[in-house]
Amino acid sequence: MDVSFAQDVMQPPRLQPNRLPTTSPYLLLGNRSFDPALSYYRIIRPENQIRSAYTSQAQRITQLRSEVNRQQQEIDQAENSLLNPTGHRAMFQNYGGYFGGYSRGTGYFGVQ
Repeated sequence: MDVSFAQDVMQPPRLQPNRLPTTSPYLLLGNRSFDPALSYYRIIRPENQIRSAYTSQAQRITQLRSEVNRQQQEIDQAENSLLNPTGHRAMFQNYGGYFGGYSRGTGYFGVQ
């Protein structure tokens, strides 16, 4: 019996933040077992505030992402337009230009 377990594993549903709720939060107001005023101020109003805060945060995140992308493009353009480096490489304790005559493998003035 050849059973593939990888296909049987369920994937979590993808979140769709901009999707509207399937039911209205105001349906709770019609329930007679709950006081409408308490339901409104304890459940409905905070839920609406959370939704509006979430929407504004999602918009801000989108703005920040576009700003980061724009800045990255500016950085890439600046890096591409830079001149080639000039001069020579630095070396630690390289006194060859000061004392003269020193080369690798030999001591000063060619003496080993």
